Amino acid sequence: MGAPLLTFDDGPSESTAEILDLLGGYGVRATFFVIGFRAEQRSDLVKRADDDGHVIGNHTWDHVRLADILSDAEGEDDFERRVGVVKLKLQKANDAIAALLGAPPTLFRGPWLSVDDRVFSIAETLGLSHMGVDVDTCDYDHRYDADYVANAILGAGAGDIVLLHDGTGDERGGAVNPPRPKTVEALRRALPKFAERWD
Repeated sequence: MGAPLLTFDDGPSESTAEILDLLGGYGVRATFFVIGFRAEQRSDLVKRADDDGHVIGNHTWDHVRLADILSDAEGEDDFERRVGVVKLKLQKANDAIAALLGAPPTLFRGPWLSVDDRVFSIAETLGLSHMGVDVDTCDYDHRYDADYVANAILGAGAGDIVLLHDGTGDERGGAVNPPRPKTVEALRRALPKFAERWD
């Protein structure tokens, strides 16, 4: 198996350009699961990530818990309506990415990993496969500092999928997606050893 795969959820944000600079400096390719409306806001960053050779994936239109939408259904009619909602959340993000890059993504990741077989079936109708997570760096958790995140990156084994964030998914209504300075600093510390180890 090859190197661990670094993946970034919830972007793009003001931190995405710095992350792309760091990844490019060490020749590391990653996968970015972008929020649809954020991708429209910062289309330049999505295009740059694609141009730099990174994979762009779907993280829904507005960062919602997909499985929870279905589980909260009250009766068969409500469930069918909610299936349509889940499909729309994924379809709108697909459309936004396709408009920017010329083709829709083939990968998605459910926000908060709120997915199940029902969600997978809906996503498959849109040509999407789910990418899970092997290593959670906890870069979103204020209890963990940049050293912890860097060590989590460096602790990943061959073929592991590593979860990081280049934006904040919970800020749905904001005009600007808050940056992730801790993630940027963790990458600054980890990437030299990561690139050397997995060259």
